[in-house]
Amino acid sequence: MHRIAPRFPPALVALLSALNPVFVWAAAEMRVYALVLFVGAALSWSFVEAFLLAPRSRRARVVYTLVALAGLYTQYYVGFVLLAQCLVLVAMRRSVLRGFIVSMALVAVGFAPFARVAMIDVEASGPFVSHVSFLKAAHELANVAFAFILPHDINWSGSVKLAGFALAAILIATLFAVGRPVLRGSPARAAVLQWVFCLAVFTLLFAFSGVPLDPMRHLMVLFPPSVIVSGVLLAGLTRRRLVTVAAGVVVFAVFAGTSLWESYRPPLAKLGDWQRVATFLAATDPAVPIAVFPAESALPLHVYLPRTTIPIPRPMPFSLDYVGATTLHSEADVAQVLDPLRSVSPNFWLVTKDECPAANVSVYAYNCGYLEAYLQNRYRLVRRVEFRGSVARLFERLAPVSSLQPVHDGD
Repeated sequence: MHRIAPRFPPALVALLSALNPVFVWAAAEMRVYALVLFVGAALSWSFVEAFLLAPRSRRARVVYTLVALAGLYTQYYVGFVLLAQCLVLVAMRRSVLRGFIVSMALVAVGFAPFARVAMIDVEASGPFVSHVSFLKAAHELANVAFAFILPHDINWSGSVKLAGFALAAILIATLFAVGRPVLRGSPARAAVLQWVFCLAVFTLLFAFSGVPLDPMRHLMVLFPPSVIVSGVLLAGLTRRRLVTVAAGVVVFAVFAGTSLWESYRPPLAKLGDWQRVATFLAATDPAVPIAVFPAESALPLHVYLPRTTIPIPRPMPFSLDYVGATTLHSEADVAQVLDPLRSVSPNFWLVTKDECPAANVSVYAYNCGYLEAYLQNRYRLVRRVEFRGSVARLFERLAPVSSLQPVHDGD
């Protein structure tokens, strides 16, 4: 950050990043989103060092190439950030394009062994995207960028979301009117241009191939550039700099504090609250089986619960098509797991992230509606215990209804 915006205190950037709920979530997430954040930051820094500063550093170019390759192995969306950086050089530094192309050729060679696996993964993700118009794709990108800079619940909608966008627009307009920021130096201009090109590239991508059902996770690599752009604009203030920066920090603190409280309010647990779920279940009758849906939830629960759990519809496979393997396709997938439990106990515990309507056959929810429909017809709910982001339900089997029809005289 110091190389891109020298007037902005690096300690303040670190503080604002550390307090950002997106950063906190990624740091505690089981998946590798924290590594994606690191790649995004390292890619922005090494890009400036390798191609925009004079004298250009060969060591920085080597670092940039290695980070780009590691980024592609971490998250495929990094490739579109590389495209945006190429567009930055086309717009600002065409003289170094040859060196950039050499770096990209080396990255392509290094990624080639994994390309086939990546294509399989991309094809398997088809049901998890929704095809939308260009304007809707642009709205989704703006929504994520807004959440990165001023943290809030990305699921805001209606008047609340419009009020949030209006507030962001007022803050930006006030920033320019009062502080009159100026982009000093090519690194600062390149940082803003890279961010703009990233938004444009991802908008076209989503308009063409569809928006992921969880766009924030897929766009995590844009978090560092978004934070950097915010710092660049604040560092470029030419009037009332201290007052404007202080006001910006206060506004950010309000958004971040509200979002953190909403996400981690007492009992201060991550979504799933698996430790408390495990503590509760460990105190129940050990003869009563415990089923878990979706299957991936059995992994964190198993860390805290010594008892055997039964994933629905099958244990989590460590393969590229784990989504298809753990998605319900009919009530028969549920029956093959729960029907054998009848010989063990008339009751069973079911741990789920959330309950869903029986009509919900969304692949994103693993077609959970089939599970709920199966339960409605065969079991009675005895007890329900809510946790943060999960629920444990005790079911009792209903008495079987005879399939024999009465025989009437004369028939």
